[in-house]
Amino acid sequence: MFRLKPSSIVALLFPVFIVCSAILSCTSCGLKQGGGRPETGRLADDTYKRLRDSIFTNPGYVLAEIDSLQHDIADDSADYYKLELLRADVLCNGDNSGDKGVDAYENVHGYCLRNGDKELEMYYWNYYGNYVLFNLGIRDSARRCYERAYKLMEETGNRSGFTGLCINLADAYRAIGRSARASFYYRRALSWLDSVGSTENLFNVYVGLGQTYAEIANYDEAEGYFKLAGTMLDSVEVYDKFFYHNSYGNQLYFAHRYNDALRQFESAAAYASELRHPSARCIAATNMCEVNLMLGNIKEAHKYLDLAMSWLRQLPNDALSRFYIY
Repeated sequence: MFRLKPSSIVALLFPVFIVCSAILSCTSCGLKQGGGRPETGRLADDTYKRLRDSIFTNPGYVLAEIDSLQHDIADDSADYYKLELLRADVLCNGDNSGDKGVDAYENVHGYCLRNGDKELEMYYWNYYGNYVLFNLGIRDSARRCYERAYKLMEETGNRSGFTGLCINLADAYRAIGRSARASFYYRRALSWLDSVGSTENLFNVYVGLGQTYAEIANYDEAEGYFKLAGTMLDSVEVYDKFFYHNSYGNQLYFAHRYNDALRQFESAAAYASELRHPSARCIAATNMCEVNLMLGNIKEAHKYLDLAMSWLRQLPNDALSRFYIY
């Protein structure tokens, strides 16, 4: 089955890492409008908080906002390049304009090297790791990107995105089959959240642990973590809901509970339609195809395979989707 984190899953930003893109977390069209420009030095951070829910649902609006904000600030400032990092994420994951997104990533990295900005470079490697993992499907290279980000975090002492980076490292290790190492980083994130009394990214930790236990066939333990994550669904964004139902569906599929898996994948497909992004729709259709095949619903399986192929044609650079469908 197609295992998604993403964007899914999921892109990460200052000061909170959104674990999705893929990708991919990344996270309705209604945006909170502030009463004025954020104070200097917090422009990119506050902009991200305001726009993050629309990266997948309304990427054109986010890109227009970035253009407007960048027009008003110096093109050699850290804020300018923080916004450029957000642009790269939107282009690669929300807007599906991968080549332009790579150019934006290169712009950010060049700025970091010229100015010795290790904090922004930390965010760059974390974001770029998401791109490498979910857009290119190069799992071990993504892990190395996250490890570079983690090293820079230790050097700078900036722990604002600690849990998100731990989750991304865990996801990367899980993607290359190193479940014990993945569990270590998920639990490190869990321990940190407990120590600071925070629930930020707790949902993603629970889902990640559920995925990890499912992949080593400890389905009872996996079920427990998915149930914990399920209690938080009302407080998370559309992409996170898609990610949850897709991941839980995979766990049930591994446990041969195909009818239960079908219900989860149906929910994932409904949220994928809300996201209006071909990658999410392709993943949902692929999994609906496979679970119907296992249930002997051959006609339904063919329908979803054709649908998955139609979305795949809009994703020329999506190596993971292409691999699983073919």
